[in-house]
Amino acid sequence: MHTTMGLTLYAAPAIEPLTLSEIKAHCRVTHADDDTYLLALVSACREYAETITRRSFINSTWRLTLDEWPTARTGNFGSTSEDIVLPRSPVSSVTSITYIDTDRVTQTLAAPTYELSTTVEPSIIRLNYGREWPSVLDHPESIVITFVAGYGAQPDDIPERVKTIIKLHAAYLYENREVANPAALAASDVSVGYEALIRSLMVPHL
Repeated sequence: MHTTMGLTLYAAPAIEPLTLSEIKAHCRVTHADDDTYLLALVSACREYAETITRRSFINSTWRLTLDEWPTARTGNFGSTSEDIVLPRSPVSSVTSITYIDTDRVTQTLAAPTYELSTTVEPSIIRLNYGREWPSVLDHPESIVITFVAGYGAQPDDIPERVKTIIKLHAAYLYENREVANPAALAASDVSVGYEALIRSLMVPHL
């Protein structure tokens, strides 16, 4: 069976990385006429930056589906592993790993079977010593991994360079409202500083 992988947002962040007062101060807006518009820009720019960098800023819950467990592969530095790569960073926890066994019964993988490594990006789930992945049904999306990614639950948890990226992008769109599609905006259109910052946050593909 050819392995496929799917990633879906299960629980969106409850708040944005920037408060209204922060984005208004950056844009030097003192009136309340554009409050709703500014908040919408913050949301759009946050989503764009998260997509480009393959990160989540405020904590959100994701579900990764696999057809089968990974088999040994050769990594970037010649090492082999059966690791599961989590395609969103930074990962703070794995909520659960469920799978459909060969009797078509959904099971939850016991926590001692695996461990989460956050010392690399993207983060990986690997087998603990002496453990094996259980047999699964030969069926698409037979494995579901639920995990939390983000720097924290509050704006104060977010690194300043992340906030700066959103501020620069939102301010540019606020001053250039003819830009109809923020998601289609090239990083270089905002500023050289913006492009450098967003590139520095990009999580590499394994």
